Amino acid sequence: MSHDEFETLKELSHVAKNIHNVALYNIRQKFFKTGKYLKYKDNYHLCNKGWYLIRKGRARLVEQFPLVIQLLKVVDNPVCEAVAGIDDGSKHVGVAIVQKCNTTNKCVFKGTLDQRQDVKTLMTQRAGYRKQRRQNKRYRKPRFDNRGE
Repeated sequence: MSHDEFETLKELSHVAKNIHNVALYNIRQKFFKTGKYLKYKDNYHLCNKGWYLIRKGRARLVEQFPLVIQLLKVVDNPVCEAVAGIDDGSKHVGVAIVQKCNTTNKCVFKGTLDQRQDVKTLMTQRAGYRKQRRQNKRYRKPRFDNRGE
């Protein structure tokens, strides 16, 4: 098997794993909510909602792996305005989109992002490697006491 074939097979295996995980998640959520198993046909439609929108012309494909789509619906007269809020912290970053209406405010999206906490130790380790590399010059001939009298 060539390197290109191996990379293609590896990518397709990764996609198959992701599809399996999404399908299993849908089945589990349906079972936890209703106590019944999700049928194959219903699960198929849940997993392929993005491709359905692309085929109908309601969305455009931005990136295939992972599937990222852009909705093409244009809102002429928005009833409410949306406000994005970001709370930056050292360990967690909070993100929220709130829809401000005349009567109530509705949270459309909220989530947290976890910052990497290992950067300082990795930079210290990198500096140590660089220092060792600069000091370890045993392979060179001595640069002192090498002149004849």
